[in-house]
Formats: sequence, C-alpha cells, structure tokens
Amino acid sequence: MIWFWLLALFIVLGTWVGGFFLGWALWLKIVLTVVAALIVGGAYVGRMLRNRMRDKALERELLKQAEQQAINARPDRRAEIAQLQVQFQRGLQALRQSRLGSGKTTALYALPWYMLVGPPGAGKTTALRHSGLPFPVLDGDGKGLRGIGGTRNCDWWFTNDAILLDTAGRYTTESDDHDEWTSFLDLLKKFRPSKPINGVLVGISITDILESNEEQIDAYARKIRSRVDEVMSRLQMVVPVYVVFTKVDLIDGFSEFWADLRKSERSQMWGMTFPLAAAPDRDAAKAFQEEFERLVSTLHARSVRRLAQERNPDARAKIFQFPAEFRAIESSVAEFLNALFQKNQFSETPIFRGVYFTSGTQEGRPLSRIVSGMLRAFNLSPASVGPDTQPQTEAKSYFLTDVFRRVVFPDQDVAARTEGELRRQLIQRIGFAAAAFLLAMMVLLPSSCTFMKNRELVATAELLAAEAGKVNWAETNVGVVDKAKKLDEMRNQLKQLDDWRRDGAPIAYRWGMYAGDNLYEPLRTVYVANLQTAFALPSKARLEDELRAVGDSSTLTTDQYNTHFNRLRAYLEMCDIEHLELEWEPSALTEAWGRALGANQKADKEVLKGHVAYYVELTKRKEIPLWHCDANLVNRVRSILRRLSQADRDYSALVRDANENVAPITRDTVFLNTAFGSYITSKSRPEVLVPGAFTKLGWELYVRGRLGKDRAKQLAADRWVLGENQAISVEQMEKLLADVRDRYFTNFSRAWAEFIRDLDVRKPDSNQTALEELSALSEVPWPYLRLTRVLGENVLLEEAKTDQVASAVTNIAKGELKEAITQNETVGRLGLVDAGLVPLPGAPAKRWVSPPEAAFEPMLKFGLPSVAPGQTNVEPAAGAQTATRLGHYQDRIVSKLVAVLTDLRDSKGRGVDGKSVTSAFEDAIRGTNELLTGSQSGFTRPLLSPLLLNPIELAYGGSLHDVAGAAGGNWELDVWKKWHERMEDGYPFTDTWKDVALAYYSEFFKPKGLLFDFYEKNLRGQLELQGAHFVPTTRFNQAIGFTGPFLKCYDRGLEFQKATFADGGEEPGVDFEINLHSVSDNIAEVTFEIDGANRTYKNEPEQWLSVRWPAKDKAISGGKVRVRGYSGLVEEIGRPGEWGLFRLLDSATKIEQGTLGGKVGATPTMVVTWNLRSQAAVVKMDLRPSKRDSVFPPYVTKKERMFRNYDCPRVLSRGVRGR
Repeated sequence: MIWFWLLALFIVLGTWVGGFFLGWALWLKIVLTVVAALIVGGAYVGRMLRNRMRDKALERELLKQAEQQAINARPDRRAEIAQLQVQFQRGLQALRQSRLGSGKTTALYALPWYMLVGPPGAGKTTALRHSGLPFPVLDGDGKGLRGIGGTRNCDWWFTNDAILLDTAGRYTTESDDHDEWTSFLDLLKKFRPSKPINGVLVGISITDILESNEEQIDAYARKIRSRVDEVMSRLQMVVPVYVVFTKVDLIDGFSEFWADLRKSERSQMWGMTFPLAAAPDRDAAKAFQEEFERLVSTLHARSVRRLAQERNPDARAKIFQFPAEFRAIESSVAEFLNALFQKNQFSETPIFRGVYFTSGTQEGRPLSRIVSGMLRAFNLSPASVGPDTQPQTEAKSYFLTDVFRRVVFPDQDVAARTEGELRRQLIQRIGFAAAAFLLAMMVLLPSSCTFMKNRELVATAELLAAEAGKVNWAETNVGVVDKAKKLDEMRNQLKQLDDWRRDGAPIAYRWGMYAGDNLYEPLRTVYVANLQTAFALPSKARLEDELRAVGDSSTLTTDQYNTHFNRLRAYLEMCDIEHLELEWEPSALTEAWGRALGANQKADKEVLKGHVAYYVELTKRKEIPLWHCDANLVNRVRSILRRLSQADRDYSALVRDANENVAPITRDTVFLNTAFGSYITSKSRPEVLVPGAFTKLGWELYVRGRLGKDRAKQLAADRWVLGENQAISVEQMEKLLADVRDRYFTNFSRAWAEFIRDLDVRKPDSNQTALEELSALSEVPWPYLRLTRVLGENVLLEEAKTDQVASAVTNIAKGELKEAITQNETVGRLGLVDAGLVPLPGAPAKRWVSPPEAAFEPMLKFGLPSVAPGQTNVEPAAGAQTATRLGHYQDRIVSKLVAVLTDLRDSKGRGVDGKSVTSAFEDAIRGTNELLTGSQSGFTRPLLSPLLLNPIELAYGGSLHDVAGAAGGNWELDVWKKWHERMEDGYPFTDTWKDVALAYYSEFFKPKGLLFDFYEKNLRGQLELQGAHFVPTTRFNQAIGFTGPFLKCYDRGLEFQKATFADGGEEPGVDFEINLHSVSDNIAEVTFEIDGANRTYKNEPEQWLSVRWPAKDKAISGGKVRVRGYSGLVEEIGRPGEWGLFRLLDSATKIEQGTLGGKVGATPTMVVTWNLRSQAAVVKMDLRPSKRDSVFPPYVTKKERMFRNYDCPRVLSRGVRGR
C-alpha cells in the first residue's frame, strides 16, 4: 500500500510544483490532485474488497470440505461430524464478529497462520492451553475448535494475533487422510496466495529426546522434517521453524530451580533465537551448541543466587544439580536439530529460527541424566532410588507466552517463497509486467507518438508560416528563386495535408488527435498570399506586357506565332477554369515567371515550377480565385494572331505540342555512355537539336493524328484561344492537310540534316589522343552505327491515316470497292496503292516511304544492313554489319589507322617512318572517298563525308604531334647537341679567337652530314624544299609548326653546303681567282698565301691566279698578304688557322663590288683593299668566284661573311598548325 501512497504523493507534488513552473491552470492541478486521491482510495478499497472475497472464499471451501466429509463418512460417524460442523461454523461466526485481523469480516484471511506439528504426547495442546495467550473462541472444554474436512485431525486456536493450527500427533507419524490434508493446503495456497502459512512450530517433549537413542532421535527428526517439507513443497514456501521443547520440567531440578519466578517472569522465553541473516547457510547443531553454552553459563550464575535464597536442603541439592542436568541434554538436542535441519539438494531447507525450552504443567517423574548414568554404571534399578513421581506442586506454565508474542507473531512476514516458486513468480511477474508493459506501450507509444507527431506538425506549420511571413518579396538583394526555395517546405507540407485531408491521415497521426485539418486552411492562406505577391501578380503583369508588345505586323514567323499563341493561351487559361489544363499550364506560367524574374537557368525554373503547378491545381479546384483578364488586350492579340495564314497557324499548332512535350534528340541521345561521346562535339553554340516534333515519338503521339481524321478536333481545341468557332469545310481541310504535311516533312528532313551537319569531332593534341579517339570510334556498337540507327528509327515513319483514306479502307473492307479495285481506278484515284494501303491484285503490298526516309535512304543503306522497316534497333546477323560500307570503313580503314597510331605510340617515334604514317592516312582518305562516291546523294554526301573524314584528318594532326616530338628528340640528341658543343661558339659563326674545326664543319654541313642526314631520315615527309627554302608540308590542312629559326637553320645550312662543298663532295672546297695589284709606287712585290700555297705579284701586267681553299696537301693553315717595297718597306697581314682566309678578308679595310678590268658591264668581281700601317700604301686584290653559289658575295651584299650569326635552335617545332 505504501507504493500507492508514494505514487499519489509524487503526483500531487509534481502537479503543484511542476504546474507552478509550467504555468498550469488551477483547475488542472486540482484535477490531478483528485486523480491522485482516487488512485490511493481506489487501491485501498480494492484491496479491502479483495481480502473480504478471499476470506469468504476460504470459509466457503472449508465448509464445502466438511460437507464432502459428511457425505463420505460412515453412518455411525455422521452425527459426530455434523455436530463438529455446526461447532466449527459457530466458531467461524464468532471469529467474523470479533475485532481480530484487519476487519470484522476478514479475520480468517488477514490473520497470520501457524502450524504446530510434533509426535503424539508431545504436549503441544497443553503448551497452547497454558501459553497465556487469549483465545476468544474455544469449545466447551476450553480447547481449540475441532477441525473439519481436511483439518479434522487438527484443533483451531484463534488468538488476537494469529490462527494456530494444532495438528494431531499422528499426523506427524502417520499418513491418514493425506489427500484431504493436501487439499486443505491447496486451499490455503489459493486463497492466501501471499502467505499461506506464516510459520511452523515443532513441539516435542524433552523426554522423547532424552529417552531415545540416536536412531530414534533421527527417526523423530526425519518424520517431522518430512511433514515440514510437505507443507513447504505444497505451499511453495520456505517457512521459519521454531523448535519448542515441552515438558522441560521433567529435567530433574527444574521446578526447584525456577520456583522463585513470578507469573510475569515465567512468561518470558528461555532459549535462543537466531538472526535471519545467513539462515540458509547456518549449521543448526553447531549454532545451537554455541548458544547452549551461554544458556548453561547463565544457569550456573543463577544457581549461585538460588542456593543463597533456598533453605530446604533437598531443594538446594536439586538447584545445584539442575545446571548439570540441563547440560546433559545438549548432545541429544544437537543430534535432533542436526537431523531436522539437514541440508537437502532436492528441496528447500526450512529457516532455523530458534530453540525454546518450555513447560506447560508439572506432571510425571523428573529425569536425572546424571543419576540414570550412575544407576546404569552400578547396575541398579531406578526404583531403588526414589518415588516414580515428583512431589505435588501447583501447576504453572514456564517460558511460553513470550515465545509467541515476541518471536513467533512478529515473524509473520518472515516466511518466503521457495527459490523455485520465486523463479516461477518472477517469470510470471515478468510475463505479466511484459504484457502490461506491452499493453501500456501499445497504448502509450502510439498515443505519445501521435501526440508528438501532431505537436510537431503544429510546430512545423507555425514555423513555416512564420518563415513565410518573414520573406520580403520587395527586397532585391536576395533573388526571388532563393526566396521561393524557402516556400518549398511549406508547399510540401500543404500538399501532404491536402492528401491526408482527401485520403485520410496516417494511423500514426490519428488516435483522435489529428490536427492537420485545422492547419490546412490557415497554412494555405499564408502560402497563397506569398505566391500572389511573388508569382501571380508578376507573372500576370509579365504576360500582359508581352501581349501588349505584340506588334501589328502581318508577317509573323511560325516561331513568333507559337510564342505569342502560347502566352495568350497561358493568360486565358488562368481566367477560364473550363479550359485550364493542369498538364500544360504550369510549364507555360513557369516560363512567364522566369522571364519576369530573369531566371533562365533550368534549375531555377524547376524550383519555380513546383509552386506554379500547385497554385494552378488549387485554382482548378476553385480554392483560389481566377485571374481577371483584360478583354481589350485579349481581343487585340487575337486579331493580330488571326492575321497569320491558316496554314501557318495550323503548322505552328501541329509542332507546338510535340516540341513542348517530347524530348529533343541531342548528341547525348545518340552517344551517351559511349567512349566516343567525349570526342564528339558541336560546331554551333548552342548545339543544334532535333526538335521533338521531328522524332518518331513526336510523329506518333502528336503529329500523325493531327494530320489524320482527328485533325478537325485538334484544330477546334486550339481555336478557342483565338476566339474562333466557325467550322472548316472538307475541301479546306484537305488543302490544309496537304500543305502542312509537305511543310512538316521538309522541315523534318532539314532538322536532321542540320543536326548531323553540326556534329564535329575534337581535335586531338597528341598521337595518344588521336589513338584514343579512333579507338572510341571503333568500339562496338560503332558510334556512327548508333547514329544511323537513331536516324533510321526516327525517319522510318508509318503513314498518317487521313479521314479520306480511312473511309476508303472501310469501304474496301465492306466489299463496296471490289469492282473498282479490279479495274484499278478508284485505288489509283485515291492514292491507296502509292500509300501502300491497298495492293494491286496479285502484287505484294507496297510500304509507304516517308519523305525523310527517302531523303536519308543512301545514308541509311551506308550504315544499316537490310532489315525490316521499323527494326533498325535490332542486332543484325553475324557478318551483316561488316557487309555494309560503314563496316568496311570501320574494319578496313579505321582499324588500320588504329594499328598505325598504336605502333607510333609504342615506338615513341623511334623507328617509325613519318612517310609511312602519312601514306597510311592518305590511303585512308582515299578509301573513304571511294566508299562515298556513288553511294551517296547530293543531299547526304555533304552530311556523311565530314563525319567520316574529319576523325581521320584530325587524327593525322594528332600523329604529327608525336612525329614532331620524336623528331625534336632526335634533333636535340643527334644534331643540336653536336652543334652546341662543337660549333656554336666558334669562328666563323661568331667573332671569336676560337676556330671551329674544319672536320666538324664538314661532318655537319656536307651533303650526307649530320644536318641533312637528319632531314632525310626524320623530316623528309614533313618538310620540303621549295626553291632555296624549306617549307612545312601541309596535308589535310595540317602541318608541323616548325619554328622560324629552325627553318632558317636549314635554309642557310643549304647555302653553306652549296658554297663550300663543290659538286656534292665529302670535303669542303672553295675555288676562286685573284688578281693582285698595288696602287702605291713604293710597293715592289705583293704575295698572297693560303695554307702555305702562295701567289706573288711583282708589278707585272694584270694576271689572274687560281686559288683553292683549303689548299690541298697543306702544311700549314692560315692566310697572309705580304708586301715588300722600297725604302725598306716590309709588312705582312696574316691570319692563322683553317679559317685564315675568312679572317684575312675580315681584316680588309674595304670590300666592294667591282668588274673585271674595271670595265663597265664586265664580269663582276669583288675588290678587297688593305691599307698598310707602316707607310701610306694600299694593296688591292680582285677576287672572282669560280661559281655562282659562293661564300664571297655576302661580303659585298651584307657587308659580312656568309657564316656570321648562323644558329641551329634546340627546339624545331611548336605543335601542329592548321584546322
């Protein structure tokens, strides 16, 4: 009950304290307090009613057992049993009328029950009668009530504190009426479930212990233990056992020893009570012996006091002897207790609570263990010692009352369930608790979750409304798209509430707590108010401004008409709920909103479209008012749009829906998820697309039907926009259909042609990239085969069935045109044969070929094997693909180039002849052109040719990168390194004292030297000599980008070769003629020496002398001019080294152009002048080259030697030029 009080107290305190901080209303706190009081009151009343019910049930069952006993009894005993039954009923009646227990009617249930067991003659009844306890209900003899039914061998003793069930002695030792007894125990277990029995008192006479041997003591103990075990096992209880030794007064000296006690002192207990702690592990005999020693010590101490008080010598002797006599019982009692409380692995051990020594009355002859031992020792009979009975004294009870009042009755809660029962109850309680918890959770969790979800729903709605209220649509710092995103969650919440309102909320939101219906309208009001400001007003204003801007021109293009028509339709639908289309209108209004905001990105429009679609849906459901259209504006725009010819308007309407609802064909449509997709690109920005109207899907879903019998219906569907209601005649319809059909198919072919013409391939920047591109072009299925298939799938169309054709077919089916078909007249007139709808008699049906299919037929045949119409996406049989021209292109042209580029990559340019690479690409171009020639029409060849040739030509450019790179590497290693190390900083190429070895010069510039041998091996196919200059070879509009310094290196190197290597010789040699003469009178002799070979002039007549550089069989190297003259004139101008000639010419005072003999028009010569230092004298030498290509002209034309400032760069090229 305490738990109910604590729960109530907690609820009350929590209510008033928590309510204070949470601000609860006073009525709520009062209600919760009353609920707490009702909980406690209800628990109290329920417990009281339960006890009464169990009390009455127990009584009823006991009386029922009595009736059953009377029925089954022998006839001679039925009167006795009936009398006992009446007596027992009176006793129960008296018990109910008493104040015992917790109430007038629950004494039988509420009072603790104790059971007394023991052998016959143990003195149990005597002990109870003289216990000093009050017994309100007794029989006529002052005894307990005789039992009935299962307790007919028991006496019922009702005290103020408990019910004592005194069992007959034979119950302990015999098995009579066992079934009825166990049935009684089951009643207790059923109707007193918490404590069927509160304890067991084992009553045994001390004389039974003292006069028995060990085997008898053990037998007594085991029989009693078996009955105790039976009670415990039947009741599933572990009970405290109180061992009460009766007739202790028969221990010799007892009466004399305790004769001085007053009545109140005799009520106290004499014995030992053991603590409950560690009771299961307690050794009963050992614990008894330890406490028994204390009792004996106490007796000895008291005997001293009694001896001082007692005057009777006989009594003094008894007093003195009693402690010794009492000690003598220790071993027998210990053996009895050891057997009684022996541990048993198969059953619970009762709680050994205490041992008590009592005396109810003094009868019989006292026993002296000491005297008996002496008599046995001297072989004497007990009769020789004294009388058989003790002297007559007043009957008194010793040490009984407090055993019950201070130990037994206070222990009424000690009894406990056995471990097995506790486990069972634990499992049962856990099961009940789990079931209760599960039941509680089944109620609490859903309701709690529902409450939390609904509270969260309300909080979310409030938050969304608050956030929407904060949006400032007039603010320009934040874009409208970003602001619209803040309404996304509100729209989603509204749509969810809307769905739940229509279909019912999820079960998790119900349980009578659903708040969504109350949230929908307020939340919708906030949402719509925001959209009115952000969307509706700007979009409506934008559409009106755009409609006002429609010009009065009568030359509207189709695109302009479609644009204005769609805007007018979008405007009108928001004013006319009957024509408002939920599938079309949101897209149109989103575009208008996007134009109003300047939001052109697709992602932005997707954000806006969700809000527009929901706004339109709410309008369609009449939850939002319609727009109010400007009638004058509508009429004006309608009149302008109606100026466009009916055919133009009809064509615009034909393709409009298809373009808006069918995805266009793009590069990704064809090449998505292919390796080649990363190399294919578009020439235009933005890329050219095939509109949805010019696809097979657009044809079948939107166009074909409108060219057929449903065309009038489609026209009427759109005419409301223009305010037109008049019907169209059949003749007008036929003409319109013919015009629209022709225009449609023309534009169909043009759209695909422009799409294919816009395709291009990326220019590779290396051989590796070119190889990857061609490899991607070769992947299966081939990318161009995919393109051809997509083209075929979209141009292989099935003809539209016009009303006229459909009617003709119907008539044919009815047999009405049989004769006409035979005569081939009506069929031909109707065009059914050409349409493939009706075959001529005996002729196979002819399939209708659409104009786009006819236009692209050569291209389709180029790539596709012969397959059935409409089956372009079916994989052909093995070998069928390669039999096509496209297969030839892929397998014999592209594959070969892939092999060539692979070799070029693997060799890294070394060992691969650039001419062979070029030849392979030339063969590929030639082979591709041969495939196109004769197979393509004038319409398809310009489309297909770039697709096939561009990858080859651009791949060639990619290969040139590697060719140039390989050549550059070889150039640096084989040519430039030697130039740089041997020649670059030497004379004659720079003005320095260090000469370039002539052997190095010869090795570098000779016809098959380093410079030109490199050209033959590496650059022959990429660099060609045009006149005196080397020019990059251009093929397929591409060439290696050789640098200017590199080309100049070869140009001048060729000049050096021609000037210094006569007739392609291996050694350098320059032949020339000289004519020495002096213009000073004091010069007598002039000698010109080259490499030791000299020529001398002695003022002789003019004479030309032949000279060769370098001289043959030269002994020394160098060039000299030596002058001798009068007055001791001797002067020499000399320059040593293999390049001495050129150093000598460099030292000349002047070199100028002259003529042979100084005559005008004569052979040109070069005049070299040296001014002498020693005297004012001048020496001149005329020099005449032996051939035109000579090293000497630059001295005149450039005023410097030929070799000066020559250089070979380290880098020969900068990529590839062209395309």
